[in-house]
Amino acid sequence: MRNNRVHDVRACHYGGSGIYLDTGASNIVVENNTVFDTQGPCLVLHFGRDNTVRNNIFVAGAEGAMGVGRRERTINGSTALNVAANIFVNHGQPVFVGGYKYRIEDDEMRSNGNVIWNRSAQDLTVYDSFGPPFGIHGPHPFDDWLALGNDTLSVFDDPEFADVDGGDFRLAVDSCAYRVGFRDIA
Repeated sequence: MRNNRVHDVRACHYGGSGIYLDTGASNIVVENNTVFDTQGPCLVLHFGRDNTVRNNIFVAGAEGAMGVGRRERTINGSTALNVAANIFVNHGQPVFVGGYKYRIEDDEMRSNGNVIWNRSAQDLTVYDSFGPPFGIHGPHPFDDWLALGNDTLSVFDDPEFADVDGGDFRLAVDSCAYRVGFRDIA
């Protein structure tokens, strides 16, 4: 799934994600997408394995930037999501969320080498569940996520978009995103 611009996504009661990888999604590459202003997380994997999420921009998911809905037993060291070289921007929402049968401790998602920027004064958090009808469990301090080995090589700074509120996600020439290998999205 490449080169999409998804925004202003709403749902009646449940959902509202920008990109939703449904039941058993496996071996999918999600790259060069810009997803912003969603009611749910910008990207959700219901369950699956060996999916790659790289070089995307995820901004202002009301329930978080990215979520895994249900745990699937992986085999031979595989993971549900491998996440790298993305830009995550929130305004106090959790960065990563787990669904009704997923906890951050389940080690189904590996994330590193991203840019993570919290525009609010609130601490970064991760949650174990998101949205109705399941309710919110958490939050966990972002340090819990780091202790699992996630995002230890990520940059926690403003990626310097041209106009984040106006949906102009062009990067300044000296953006920290280039340090993690992010490539401009056309």
